[in-house]
Amino acid sequence: DIGNIYLMFSNALSIVSYQLGKNARKNADVILRPPVSQFNWLEFGKTREIIRAGAQEAHLHLKEIREKLGMAQPKKTIGEKFMDFLNLDE
Repeated sequence: DIGNIYLMFSNALSIVSYQLGKNARKNADVILRPPVSQFNWLEFGKTREIIRAGAQEAHLHLKEIREKLGMAQPKKTIGEKFMDFLNLDE
């Protein structure tokens, strides 16, 4: 059955990808894990959803990414300064 062959091929690629990524993660400064496990690696029609998930994950870790890159943090808005003052954000 062609469906089983496709599934076996897909699973084999996932295993290889995982193993290759394992070595890369050892040297990573920041690891992002967007919730994309429900997508198949050939679902090109869902590219926008996958990119959106990655962008949201990156946004959640933006402070950490900036710190690791040695980038200055953007100036805080009045609202953010107020939240810092109230100490509610922590």
